Amino acid sequence: MAVMTDDGVLASLNPRDGQIYWRKVFEDGEKIHSISCARMAVVAVTSNAFSSSRVRVFSEQGSQMWEHIYGPLSGSSALRAVLVNASNGYSVVVGAPGLLQSRALQTGALEWEHDQVTAGALEVLIQISEADSLLVGLYTKNTMALNKVRISDGGIIETELSRDLPTELRIGEAVLTDVGLAALSADGAKIGHASFGNMNGGCVSVGDGGIEEVKAGCDGTLVTRTSTGTTVLQVSQDGKKLDAIFSTLHRGQISECVESKVAIAVESGEGLFVLQFDNLKQSELVRLEASPRYYDGVRMQPSLVGLHKNSRWFVQFNEGTTLSGSMRSNAATLHLEWSRFDGLAYTTDSMFADLPEPNAANEEEWQKRQPSLSKRLFAQLIILKTQLGMGTPKDIQLINEHKAVTSNLLRPTMDVDGFRRQIIVTCSNGKVASLHSGDGRVLWETNFPRTDGVEFKVHPWFESEAERVLAVFAISKDSTHVYLVDTYSGHLVEDYAEIKSNGSPLNVVPVEPIAKNHGEQHVFALVDISDNVIDIAPMNDPAAKEHFETKSQSMVKWGVSQDKKSVYGVRLTSSGPSPVLWKFRAAATDDVKILDISSRDKSEAIYSAAKPIYGGGVLIKNVNPNMLLVITGTGTPTSKITATALDAISGKILYSQEHKRATGPIKSILSEHWAAYNYWNEEQGRWYIGVIDTYIAQPADLTAASLLLSSHHGNNTVSAYDEMPGLIIESQSFRTKYGASCLSVTQTAHGTAAKMLLFGTTSGQIMSIDRRMIDPRRPKVLPGTKPTPQQAYERLPPFHPELPVNGPSFITLYHTIERLKSIKASAAILESSSLVFAHGLDSYFIRLQPSRGFDMVPDDFPHALLVFMVLFLAAALAILRAIIQKRTLKLKWQ
Repeated sequence: MAVMTDDGVLASLNPRDGQIYWRKVFEDGEKIHSISCARMAVVAVTSNAFSSSRVRVFSEQGSQMWEHIYGPLSGSSALRAVLVNASNGYSVVVGAPGLLQSRALQTGALEWEHDQVTAGALEVLIQISEADSLLVGLYTKNTMALNKVRISDGGIIETELSRDLPTELRIGEAVLTDVGLAALSADGAKIGHASFGNMNGGCVSVGDGGIEEVKAGCDGTLVTRTSTGTTVLQVSQDGKKLDAIFSTLHRGQISECVESKVAIAVESGEGLFVLQFDNLKQSELVRLEASPRYYDGVRMQPSLVGLHKNSRWFVQFNEGTTLSGSMRSNAATLHLEWSRFDGLAYTTDSMFADLPEPNAANEEEWQKRQPSLSKRLFAQLIILKTQLGMGTPKDIQLINEHKAVTSNLLRPTMDVDGFRRQIIVTCSNGKVASLHSGDGRVLWETNFPRTDGVEFKVHPWFESEAERVLAVFAISKDSTHVYLVDTYSGHLVEDYAEIKSNGSPLNVVPVEPIAKNHGEQHVFALVDISDNVIDIAPMNDPAAKEHFETKSQSMVKWGVSQDKKSVYGVRLTSSGPSPVLWKFRAAATDDVKILDISSRDKSEAIYSAAKPIYGGGVLIKNVNPNMLLVITGTGTPTSKITATALDAISGKILYSQEHKRATGPIKSILSEHWAAYNYWNEEQGRWYIGVIDTYIAQPADLTAASLLLSSHHGNNTVSAYDEMPGLIIESQSFRTKYGASCLSVTQTAHGTAAKMLLFGTTSGQIMSIDRRMIDPRRPKVLPGTKPTPQQAYERLPPFHPELPVNGPSFITLYHTIERLKSIKASAAILESSSLVFAHGLDSYFIRLQPSRGFDMVPDDFPHALLVFMVLFLAAALAILRAIIQKRTLKLKWQ
């Protein structure tokens, strides 16, 4: 079973269990318009942003057999391609305005071609007809034509033409049935048709309009969906009217004809129903055994329904869930055989959240899933056998299955080390889901009403020992809807509020939380495009509003102008327009714009702001939490890029440097006192990572001892509006083999573990780079010499312009995250560990130990072997003791 998505993903599924045989992800921006498949091949028609269309043919194993590129075509946005079987073997027939050709399936060689048959058409449709023939339908706004073409040599067998139809046809709404071509009029009130035989071409009225969709049924019929139901129509013998064969008040998605059957997927208050037409005369309405979930009366609407042979069916929902099964004869329910959830492919944002604390209820649920004592003992014996080197492949499989059930990482509760977490993801299709970090299973999911242009954001709302609540913001240009969801269960706590906006999406600005009801209540400012505060959440809460007014006196919100040429800072206020405090004009010329901008994560833990250097001295890191890194340039190969460090409170420029003949795409990140950004050097033809370290200038006599004992050099709070202290800037660029799609940094609870730059490549891999490898202070050591004590003091590797790459550097191992968009890192409770979640078309989670496991034993520690050795030593000691006692007694009797 071949399936596709609008954003360029083609896959082959096993219709029996829903598992993926293979998957192809095309370049971002390349869309799939149609697919045609048989047992031995899949044909896909795609187009890209440059209006270039192509036909791709894949084998049943997923390897691409060949492709052919077609230039921009007039009249139609996409080609039509079908897989046909003729007497001389399988071929791929391609049709478009002014083009009709056949190519060999195995090689793509041209077999025959017509250029006049489809000339002047706005759209061309192709369908297999009888043996060794196919129907080619084409139409303009008021003309339709139908041709029967021989597959083997392309000869025209028969032609039917309907000229000067009395109505204008709707482009893109035509269907090709077994006997003819039909298209819906622009007003939805008539159907134009062209048919062979006694049925003359013409235009037939079907009422007062309101037809939403027309699809080809079986035996030359048409299936139409209106606002009042679904009707099966057939053109009369004289071609002057449409006879209704069957009608129903049910309306939904319509399938194609398979084995003389057409199905309609209907979503009602009682669940999912499938209305099946048997030979277009009888019908049966059957209900799904396990109905999909709902949100507050909003149901998941079917977006696609399909039939397969042997009464197999599948239904695709608009939020990414696919259900499949079979029709049970003489039964009132559908048999659900498998389901798969692909909604995470639409993930737009993510955040980490805690799991509930262990209690009697969830512990009892966990124990029910555990194997019996005898099975656990047996598994431990198999593990011991494998550790001694005597395990078989079957033993290893049994061990993996045992770990998948008993691993503590899969418990549904919080652990003392902080390894078990839930990952909250928001999807563009209106879904918010919670994933377990142990195995990625969906703990809960909630569907929200979705319309075009709505963006979903999720933030913590209230946190206490007994309760955790999330706030889901559904943001559109007209309004922002706020929903409150229980973090542990996903249940809707409250449909909280709807805030109207003035034609532009609101921005949700978090403010420091306030203490409330033995917990923390988070506060948010809802700001419009002009940086005016529309409302404060929680709404109608005097304490929250007062808290915002207090904090806003020292809080500056930065933003980027709509033309991406300047950065500015405003002080938010709920009593009127927000005043602009500063503005940084990034564009020296009209073609220069901001390519990327990044800020520090204020929740990042910093262990120490001091860095010891040789001779007892100390460098003080500039850990300014309000620093911004702004990258500007034209984006052209001959241009330059400029990296500028700004203070977001005062707008002062802290540092700036240029890279000549450099361009994007640019990805940057700020962490502690350093910044990193990836760019393309046009002159060298290589990717580079630029690094900037900032330190605060201190007296030359400052040492670690004086810093510890003297209050004069302590960490003092300073104002950004005061005279800035002098800065010491260290910068360097390193060559790398990869371009970045996103950047992130590992996080630990106290910041003592080593920092790792998480470098997401454009090929879907994540490379971890030790922060010391991109430190600008790496000493330059001459080849063949050893570093001096001064150079070796900071324990930095000698400088080399090329960053080394090896297999262990890639934390994704053998996995690939297609269209990697974002990497999020969170600290575990155990200091050595950092949790990393990445998403794109795929989702990936891993737990890293940047400084190795200095505070824990490894996961594969041989506990059973240790117990065996202790017992063996105890038994040996007891036996040895008995032997010694017996020998001593014997010596005394001698």
